Amino acid sequence: MNVDLNRIRPSKTAVRAFDGSQREVNGEIDLWINVGPCPFSITFQVLDIPNAFSLLLGRPWIHSAGAVPSSLHQIINFIAE
Repeated sequence: MNVDLNRIRPSKTAVRAFDGSQREVNGEIDLWINVGPCPFSITFQVLDIPNAFSLLLGRPWIHSAGAVPSSLHQIINFIAE
């Protein structure tokens, strides 16, 4: 990602990995993302760890976007008018 590293602010947050280990966060940054037709300002925690994905989105935005997630089909549907 082309992000100005000066936008990362310190954070005292720690996260727990899937294996139960605790990881310290390097900092956090607010970024605008588009999920379907909806733009969101999301606070991301920045970690320096090997992973199989670029980011994990929490769930609070799903309700505010009016999205309908399907774990069976691994998709998110948006109701558009």
